[in-house]
Order: sequence, then C-alpha cells, then structure tokens
Amino acid sequence: MSLEFDLSELSKKLSELEKKASKQIAKKTLLAGADPMERALVDSAPMDTGELKRNIKSAKNITTKKGNSTIDVGVTRKEGAAQEVIDRAYYQHYGSRSRAGTYWMDEGFRKGIEPAKEKMIEVLREELK
Repeated sequence: MSLEFDLSELSKKLSELEKKASKQIAKKTLLAGADPMERALVDSAPMDTGELKRNIKSAKNITTKKGNSTIDVGVTRKEGAAQEVIDRAYYQHYGSRSRAGTYWMDEGFRKGIEPAKEKMIEVLREELK
C-alpha cells in the first residue's frame, strides 16, 4: 500500500505566494529609495518663488515593465503639478536661448543616488531576514 500526493497545486500556490511577496518587497524597497532621492532633488532645485521645490514629489504608484519596476521622482503630471511648473522645471534645468541651464536635476540625482541605494539595501536586508 502506498500513498500518492499531487503536489502540483501546492507548488503552484507557493509560486503565486512568492510572486506576491516579491512584488511587495520591491514596492517597499522602491518607496524607501524614493525619499532620499526626493530630498536631494529638493535641495538642488533653484530657489526663486519656491514653487518648483514644493512640486518635487515621488509618485506613489510603481510602474513595472518587462520585470523592471520604476518609481517617478521629480516634477511630474502624475503627482498633480501644473504644466507651467513642469515647463519651468525643464527650462531651469536645460536653459533656453537667452538663459543657460543650471542642470539642477543632474546634480540632485548625483547627490541622491548613494543615500537612495543605501536605504534600499537596508530595506531589502530587513525584508529578506
């Protein structure tokens, strides 16, 4: 007499659970890394009226394409910034015919990438214990 078990359903459920857990860990990690990047961009943004700094935000939704997850940080339409603020951010960064660009987004990215990486690694280590 022998016992037979069909483990295909169990393995399918476990793989689904694993996918859900990995998506949640990726979301937590990206959201944690967005905060230091947002602070660095705010610090590097030019201060005129302060409107540009007030409109730098990180998106709360995460986009996943072909296995790569991304989160938007900056002045975006997704987070409710007016088109004139988006245009101002563009011209402040790249400049125009009569005004040189400040490249403040590049500077903010360079300042924020290391703290963002450190925070993301910290969250990953905590979640994978």
